[in-house]
Amino acid sequence: MLRFFHTEDPYAAAAETIEITFWQDRDYILYWLFDINGRLRGYRFEVCCDAQFSNDSVERLDLGLHLRVDMVGKAQFSGEDTVKEYEANGLLSPVHQNVLRNARKVLDKNYRTIIQQAEGL
Repeated sequence: MLRFFHTEDPYAAAAETIEITFWQDRDYILYWLFDINGRLRGYRFEVCCDAQFSNDSVERLDLGLHLRVDMVGKAQFSGEDTVKEYEANGLLSPVHQNVLRNARKVLDKNYRTIIQQAEGL
């Protein structure tokens, strides 16, 4: 798990600390958002590909689609406009479009289970 203290994402920017859970075989990353007192405030999934990890950084291709989950479990996708812009400018390959479709389906249906599984890591 990596820990970061700054982000440009307005949803995640409200967090004082961000921890990241990632899987080598999945096309998303899970961000844990904590307040200044260390309390968990929510989660954010980022759909991405080509991730490479080191001890203190994550290099990946962010495909623009995110799923925000608050502490009561309400989830909302964001970034659809970014994805449309990428598509309009020819920046998404067929592989990227497939990753987006599949990850959206998986996250929409299973985000609660994925979070519970990550809590056990």
